[in-house]
Amino acid sequence: MKARLITIGESEIRQRVEEEYQKKKDQIYESVIQDVLPQFMSVCMVELNKEFGFGEKRLRSVLDGVKDHFKLMDGVGILNHQYSTLDCLTYLKEKYGIDLDEELL
Repeated sequence: MKARLITIGESEIRQRVEEEYQKKKDQIYESVIQDVLPQFMSVCMVELNKEFGFGEKRLRSVLDGVKDHFKLMDGVGILNHQYSTLDCLTYLKEKYGIDLDEELL
């Protein structure tokens, strides 16, 4: 029996690679959301409690605010400007001189 060869063009190969890349990227993003984000937020919230006396009401307010930021980032942004974590990093750096890229890495 003869094997049938199927040939595809470069553009189709690029398209398939892009689709696989997007799938993997989405899987990694979901993994971060499910694993890293809750752990990171728990550390931040414990520090707010221990250092500044935040109780349940203020901790929930912080958590709600963080979730609101992520909703904006996942949607259309602010006034049709795509809002991202980079905007948050820039805000902290420009307003308070806190460069989290420098201080955390």
